[in-house]
Amino acid sequence: MSKDGKKKKEPVGLRTLLSSDERNQLRSEVLEKKDPYLESERVLVAQNQRVIQQIIDHVKECERRFVTREKANIAPVLPDRYLSRMEFQVPTEITPPRERAYFQDRHFFLRSLEAEVRQEPRLGAYKQTTKIGSGGATSTDSTLDRMEQASRITGFGFNVYAIGDKDLRNKLLEKSPTLIKPVLRMVSQRERICYHPNGDPDVLIEMALERIHVGQTFNGFAWSKPKIDLEIKMGPEEKGMRHSILAREEKRLRELFGSALTKELASSPTPGFEALEEFLSTDKGRAAFDALETRAKWWEKDGPTQQPRMRA
Repeated sequence: MSKDGKKKKEPVGLRTLLSSDERNQLRSEVLEKKDPYLESERVLVAQNQRVIQQIIDHVKECERRFVTREKANIAPVLPDRYLSRMEFQVPTEITPPRERAYFQDRHFFLRSLEAEVRQEPRLGAYKQTTKIGSGGATSTDSTLDRMEQASRITGFGFNVYAIGDKDLRNKLLEKSPTLIKPVLRMVSQRERICYHPNGDPDVLIEMALERIHVGQTFNGFAWSKPKIDLEIKMGPEEKGMRHSILAREEKRLRELFGSALTKELASSPTPGFEALEEFLSTDKGRAAFDALETRAKWWEKDGPTQQPRMRA
């Protein structure tokens, strides 16, 4: 309370919540900001890991339909705007396990702005990825459309200055009600198959199949969803045409595998965020959030190889 009996306003905005030294440190850690691009994808959840393997086998056997990039006279030289954001140049790849941390403030102000921010280790530094937009997926058109932008930073922890979108960055600097902390992590491993549907050299689709796709929040909630991502890596810019291509590819898989595949209309960390909203509405949850460190990985307290444990 102030002397006149009025309740003092709590400081808001990262510009206020962070010290001058902390802000300068975060600025100094930004090595590179890449340009944003439109990400269009469809996500299917598989009944179990066996279904994932069946789809992989099917795609590799149907060479006329799924023409991968090593086929003669098919793989074009990709324009620079695609090469700059593609971190692989092979048609088929089993990736190393990925561990991504997702960030949020205590009041979910960041989520209310339809933004997701995650970080993962990359080549001796960290990659911070910002996705903006609700996605717009519906039961009739399950395509998720979001703007994606990546930055390279030297240290772990939410970095507002690595966000390329000026409007989002300023809103967080001026209005974020609390510090933004790592509240959940995703662990996954995928097999990626890049192919030209029906041999069309102007369209390149990445099919990412994840047998391992698990999430864990800092308060112990965990979930698992073996899944398939279909994403256009090269193709038309017009949104309607992109949706049509992805719908066609999804339909082909669903016709073959039926009820073993279901549409996913939300982003990967959504189950964790929804569980956390309920937890953080309690006094216990708010105290637990306040105790979190902003630049530490809470899941490494018992060792860096600790894996999420699924609830029964």
